[in-house]
Amino acid sequence: MCLEHRSQMRRKIFSDQLLQSDLDLTSLLDVIFILLIFTMLAVQLETIRTIDLDLVEAESQAGSSIHLESNTIRILEDGSIGFQDKEINLSELKLELVKKEWQNLEWNIIVEKKVEFQNFVEILSLVRQTNPKTIDLGVKEK
Repeated sequence: MCLEHRSQMRRKIFSDQLLQSDLDLTSLLDVIFILLIFTMLAVQLETIRTIDLDLVEAESQAGSSIHLESNTIRILEDGSIGFQDKEINLSELKLELVKKEWQNLEWNIIVEKKVEFQNFVEILSLVRQTNPKTIDLGVKEK
C-alpha cells in the first residue's frame, strides 16, 4: 500500500504543478503567425483569364427566338462549325470574318448543349473582333 500511496501522491503533485504553472503561449503564437505570413507570400496564386460579357436579363423565362440570318454561327457537339448553311473549320471562319462585309453586324451564335467550352470561347473571340452591334447567344437542346 505504501507504494500505491506514493504513486498517487506523485500524480497529485505533478497535476497540481501543471495547474499552477503559467504557460506563456505568446512566443508560440508569434512563430505560427510568422509561418502563416511566409506561406501566404510563398504560394504562387494562379491567374485566371476572363472574357467580359455584358449580358442583359431576359424579359421572359421562356426566352426569345433568334432570327436566323446569314450572320449566324452554329457550333455543333462534334466541334464542327456551321456558317452560311455550310460546314467550315475554325481557320476558314477566321479568314471569312476578317472581311469587311462582316464588320459591325448583329451576330447569332447557336451552341448545342454539349459543346466544349474552349470551342465556344474561340468562336466568341473571333466574332468580337468584328466589332459587333450585338451578339445573341442561343442554346440548342437536342
